[in-house]
Parts: sequence; C-alpha cells; structure tokens
Amino acid sequence: ASAVISMKIYQKTEKEKSSARCRLAFSKAIMSVRLQACERILLFLERNKPTQVVTRLLAPQLSARELQHECITSIGNEFEHNFTQQLYVSAKVWNAASLAKESAIYLINKAFTELPENASAQDLALKIIEQGNTAADTNSIKAIEELKNELQQSC
Repeated sequence: ASAVISMKIYQKTEKEKSSARCRLAFSKAIMSVRLQACERILLFLERNKPTQVVTRLLAPQLSARELQHECITSIGNEFEHNFTQQLYVSAKVWNAASLAKESAIYLINKAFTELPENASAQDLALKIIEQGNTAADTNSIKAIEELKNELQQSC
C-alpha cells in the first residue's frame, strides 16, 4: 500500500513538474512573439511619422496630390500589415499606435489643403517638414513611450 501511495505521489510530482515546464516554455514563446510585435509596432511608428513618410516617398515627377495619395496609402498599408500585432500588446498601446496613424494622415491631408492646386510633391514635402514637431509626431512619440513602458513592465 505504501508503494502505491509513493508511486501516486511521484506521478503527481512529475505531472506538476511537466506542467510547470510547459508553462515556462509557453511563457518564453509568448514573450518572444510579444517582443517581435513591439519591434514591429515601433518600426511602424517611426516609419510613419509624416516627415519620415514624405521623405521616403518623395519623387520629383509627382504632383502634391499624387504624393499625398502615396503617403496615405503607404501608412494605411503598413498599418494593415501590422494589424495582428494588437494581439500581443495592450489596448492602450494599440490605441496610441492607431491615434498616431490617424494623426499622420490628418497632417498630410491638412498640409495638402493649404497648398495651391498646381503644387508639386516638393511643395507638399516642404509644407509637412515646415510643420515640424506636430501633433502627429507627438502622438507617435507618446505611442512609443507607451510601448516602452509596457515592455519594461513585462520584463
């Protein structure tokens, strides 16, 4: 009888150890995926600041309207490409990233409306760069800070 009890205790202990190893492995895997998601969101936020996106997409043959369209399309495509990353960050971080995206699009549209109808892409780029430290950049910086805070809390 004592051998059966000892065997049951041993089996229970081994099952608990195995379960703990599984939880640890799962936790490590999730942390790795979360870190990759944070890296992708950070890259999205940096690449889609209005001054960054307009500089990256500026081509001399484009009109202001064409550059506006290219910028907004690029921001939208990158956001959609990273949409699933919201599974791995808090709603607060994802909402901050979404706000940064919307602010960038708003700034690009606003700058475009302030230009004459026949403006060039360079005119639009200069208008966006002139606006410098805007709400769009501020919202990107806030989202980056939220992301960093969340990452530091989870380590």
